[in-house]
Amino acid sequence: MHVVTRQYIDELRDLEVKKLSNPDNFLILVQTGDETLDYRDAAEKFSNSLCWIRENGNHS
Repeated sequence: MHVVTRQYIDELRDLEVKKLSNPDNFLILVQTGDETLDYRDAAEKFSNSLCWIRENGNHS
């Protein structure tokens, strides 16, 4: 079993890249039906990258 602690969440936040230095180097593939990841968050984060949004689908 994996326990998510406040320390773990803080460590993940510290790893976040606020601004991509080369957004052209990213291809983002997301699906609108994903129950794990919200495609809108990825589309916003990578708004300067090529982003393919597929209707429906899921994380499995």
